[in-house]
Amino acid sequence: MVLEHLYVLISRSFVHARWVEIQQEMHSSTQVQFLSDTRWACRYAAYKAVCDRLPALMRLLSDVADSDSAKRSADVKPLLNTLDCQLVLMLLFMCEVLGQTHYVTCLFCDADNDCGE
Repeated sequence: MVLEHLYVLISRSFVHARWVEIQQEMHSSTQVQFLSDTRWACRYAAYKAVCDRLPALMRLLSDVADSDSAKRSADVKPLLNTLDCQLVLMLLFMCEVLGQTHYVTCLFCDADNDCGE
């Protein structure tokens, strides 16, 4: 649910423009991705993007929460309050689990891999 809220928030024009600025300042360009309900590889990519860009996301949320727009600030503050240590640890854990799942899936899908050996 948090990843979906982040995706929706960052997709908005003002917030997205600020997101691009922050990433350029921090020398990164990964975009937050939509969380797919069907493909584990897409789910892993979404979690990995958030985990890799967590400092930039926290900075973005803080900037938007402190902005002049009362509506944007009201939209962001509950999300910012949700991102506590426990949730961050859960994000990192899920990223690791999904990464291992993705790795094993790729092994099984590899045509050159002979599981009988």
